[in-house]
Amino acid sequence: MTDSRKEARAALRRRLKEASAELMAAESAEISRKLLSLGSLREARTILLYHSLPSEPSTASLISALIAEGRTVALPVVKEDFSLELREYDSSRLRPAAMGLTEPDGTCRTIPPEEIDFAVIPGLGFDLEGHRLGRGKGCYDRLLPLLRPDCPKYGLAFSMQIMQKIPVEPHDAVLDGIITIQDSFYCSDSAPTALL
Repeated sequence: MTDSRKEARAALRRRLKEASAELMAAESAEISRKLLSLGSLREARTILLYHSLPSEPSTASLISALIAEGRTVALPVVKEDFSLELREYDSSRLRPAAMGLTEPDGTCRTIPPEEIDFAVIPGLGFDLEGHRLGRGKGCYDRLLPLLRPDCPKYGLAFSMQIMQKIPVEPHDAVLDGIITIQDSFYCSDSAPTALL
């Protein structure tokens, strides 16, 4: 890991620590509303989400809304080698896991990555070119190439998680879009364009 990535992670952690719970709750609600209004999400049947940490935009209402609509929600399970296995969400079959996460237990159906129609990817920080800075284990960098090429991949970000430029490494996967309280961006090889 480069020093610039370590410094970026430290700066992002400081920003998140300084943010108030009220601000994060308000931003989470608006970010969820924006995500649920995306056409590509409305068309998806199987959606990859994650149980958010306190320092991430809340995904609880997203999971509930999608389940209520009869969609299949997949959540990641972190394996010993830090690869991810995707399992179907069932609120009655969740267990505490490493790094303060909650994940489906071993009785939940495994979902192959190629079945995912829309993916929401966590990150410590994002830039508007679709780069993300994770927590340093490479879990999602290994998962993203396994998703179908036509599967939209989005990040959810508090305003304080947006950086001008994320330090990237060759293995880093690029997201298709970032949703923030201010704007939502579609990221491509050209300049980012506003979604909403």
